Amino acid sequence: MNWTNIRWVGLLGGVLLFGCSDSGNDGAGGSAGTAGAGGTAGAGGSAGAGGVGGSDGAFGVINVDFMSSVMPMFGDDVYVGDDGVLSSPGGTYWNPADPFTSVNDADDELGAPTPVDLVVNSAGLIFIGAAQNELQDSGFINQSDEPSVGFDWRDLRSDGVYNLAFYVYAEAALEASTSFDLTHAGGTTSLGPNEEPTWALPGEAGKDYILLEDASPFEISTGVYGFRIDNINVDGNGAILGVQLKQTQ
Repeated sequence: MNWTNIRWVGLLGGVLLFGCSDSGNDGAGGSAGTAGAGGTAGAGGSAGAGGVGGSDGAFGVINVDFMSSVMPMFGDDVYVGDDGVLSSPGGTYWNPADPFTSVNDADDELGAPTPVDLVVNSAGLIFIGAAQNELQDSGFINQSDEPSVGFDWRDLRSDGVYNLAFYVYAEAALEASTSFDLTHAGGTTSLGPNEEPTWALPGEAGKDYILLEDASPFEISTGVYGFRIDNINVDGNGAILGVQLKQTQ
């Protein structure tokens, strides 16, 4: 695989925002009983209790493909497939994230909306490569020495538990591999670097993807829970090509 013809273009940005639920209404009181002959009327029934408010429930895997969809000269299309390491059979939908267009809804792998946001905190650049599939052919790269370059998963359940997968780039000939930090409720975990990918999907752990299991989100801001990914290869050699998020509890 020849990755020596590499370009970096454009700023990557995108915010996904939505969703919460309301409590139910109180039920109506029961009807009064009919008076018997020479007797008194029965008392009215008690009002029914209000319904319990809905909560953010479990959702399917959320997939994001970092890509340059606004630059068709690079021939980059959003990935479609259920062969990610966290994918379910038939879960083929991937949310596109490109340098210029915000993603307004994060759909799950079946195309259903979720209460989850993907927020770019400090923009990187789009990495353009030459992989044989649309997931591994472009990604999020940091060519600066700025550790804040990265993105968040936000609006997760405060008591949720999640698995996260990161599809990453490496090539021995270019002395390139990918490392980054992931902040969660337990602190910050440094992940990577990875070895030369197989360029198959889902590929192999530590080569095509890096997997972190059973992580709990931290409070990013008041009432907002999620994960922060930053400190992406401050030497500028590595790239995150796509990401998956799966709620397990």
